Amino acid sequence: MKKYIVLTVLCILSFFKAEATVQPKDSIWNYNFSYDFDKGAFLKDMQDLKVDLEDIKKSLPDFSKFNYEFNDSIFRYYKIDTAGLGKLRNFAFVDSEKLKELREMSRNFKVDTVHLGKLRNFRIDTTGFYRFGNIKVDTANFRMFRGMQKPRVFNYKDKNSSQAPTRTEKKTFSNITKVNFEHQYGNIIVEESRSKQVELEIQYFDTDGKRAIANVISANSSLTVKTMNTGSNSGRINYVVSVPKNITLNVNLRHGNIVMDNYQGAFSSNLTYSNLKAGSFVNTKPMIQGRYGNVKIDNVENIAIDASYTNVMITNVDRMELSGKYNNYKLDKVKDIINKSEVSGSFKIGSIERINGDMKYVNMVIDNLTSSFSSNCDYSNIKINNVSPRLVNVDINGRYSDVILTIPENVSASFNIDLKNGNFNVDKRHAIKYTQQSGNTKQVIKKGQIGSKKPTAVINISNSYADVQFK
Repeated sequence: MKKYIVLTVLCILSFFKAEATVQPKDSIWNYNFSYDFDKGAFLKDMQDLKVDLEDIKKSLPDFSKFNYEFNDSIFRYYKIDTAGLGKLRNFAFVDSEKLKELREMSRNFKVDTVHLGKLRNFRIDTTGFYRFGNIKVDTANFRMFRGMQKPRVFNYKDKNSSQAPTRTEKKTFSNITKVNFEHQYGNIIVEESRSKQVELEIQYFDTDGKRAIANVISANSSLTVKTMNTGSNSGRINYVVSVPKNITLNVNLRHGNIVMDNYQGAFSSNLTYSNLKAGSFVNTKPMIQGRYGNVKIDNVENIAIDASYTNVMITNVDRMELSGKYNNYKLDKVKDIINKSEVSGSFKIGSIERINGDMKYVNMVIDNLTSSFSSNCDYSNIKINNVSPRLVNVDINGRYSDVILTIPENVSASFNIDLKNGNFNVDKRHAIKYTQQSGNTKQVIKKGQIGSKKPTAVINISNSYADVQFK
């Protein structure tokens, strides 16, 4: 069994056109590959190698075109030392001598095959994989190499949304400055009012005699609401809470939705498989934690988001502090983004003034950059479709991170480009003057000025195994 497993994974690796060129040209995100695969010949070759084919015959699909799209689930649990990948050159699976050569090359690979038993009807898309020909790949974070697909998120819909509650309770509390929710399998609707009291409506949805329990405790100016139930099949609860302005609200929610309009008090949330939809946060800094959900906010001045596998949509935001991995951000108008730690995911930004922080496995598209961009980037794509005449600087230190920067004719900037194993291209429409040019197959250095006016901005880009383009 171990022999069959090792041979199987080596055959997979042979699909990679692993040409470890010193000057890669394609983006790391582009994967397209097809291969003519002769199932009968392959099985015969495996028989020649004395491999038990009973299991592999069952799992090997019938096809004439081996057309793969990369799926990292195969590699998610183990590490591959690809030092030997550069030796792979267009193996034909009908040639048993090539299989023998591949077997000999297996000494150059270190593969943890604990989870290889999961290989069934896989699809691999490998164009561009040659970039890894001479480096070691730790695939713990390999899931982001999917063309930056949206993360799987939980879109909660209350089964009882169109039903009337089986029973309802209403409670009123005075002298409350803080409200805490610990809730699961249900919704929370938050309203601000001019009242000085907290009004709580508890909507019960009992199911087959099963009742969820709401524990409500008021003490020391705090109101704590905790839902006690046995899971998704037990009774459910929705809460409708009306609070005075400037009250503190803390929510810990699993499998539910928070819906709120304008809010002026301190707010924090810890969301798991849950969604937040809010109007505006005014004169406050919401703290959002989340996994597997959606966050949608119209307007916020200052916000801190620590999330994973979450879709974040904000129309207008002045300042964002970000941390977390594998999120999708869709932001219409932003002033500042500051990464509190290295982030990953997909960013689609309409307009932004400043961005500062480290990125890894990021796909970022900015329609308009007003002032500055400063980042250390690994395995990322950065595309800026326009820069303002008020641009001050672009500073990027990257590895395997392509950069496309569109510079309008009314913007002039000095630039310093230092590339190792990459290309620097400038569209012909630009007026450009070089003060230094040097380059070979391993390193390119370009210094000069773009634009016909006196430079008002500075562009510094240092990159390895990636391309830089001025459009």
